[in-house]
Amino acid sequence: MREMVAGRLERVEEFADGEVQGFIRKAGAKYDTVSESLVRLGTRFDEAAKTVKEWRDDIRRELAEHDARLLTVEDKSTRHTVRLDAIEDTFADHQVRVRSLERHQTETTTELALTRRQKTGLAAVSAGGGIVTWLLSHLLGG
Repeated sequence: MREMVAGRLERVEEFADGEVQGFIRKAGAKYDTVSESLVRLGTRFDEAAKTVKEWRDDIRRELAEHDARLLTVEDKSTRHTVRLDAIEDTFADHQVRVRSLERHQTETTTELALTRRQKTGLAAVSAGGGIVTWLLSHLLGG
């Protein structure tokens, strides 16, 4: 953008310098020629000024469009960042829940293992107690 503006301004300066110098060389000291050349030069200068104004308007319009595109990109970026933050928060919540469930699963497995051992132990004790009772009853009674 800057290069384009610099190029256009350089052309305007070259035009002004070339026309003014050419005007002085051609016109010399003749008043009529000077006045006619001044009128033509004034017209060309007005055209050049109009062209520069149009360039400036184009540049301003292009900058405004560029700013609008940047704002759109920034808005999309902000919305994506918010979504990513929400997803990360949700993911972190899920990780906490999974850890909690894993801990409960481990505790449940441990309780089941203890319950099975206790059942086996009680069965052994009751079986052992039955044998002892049978043995005592045979020794004492019979």
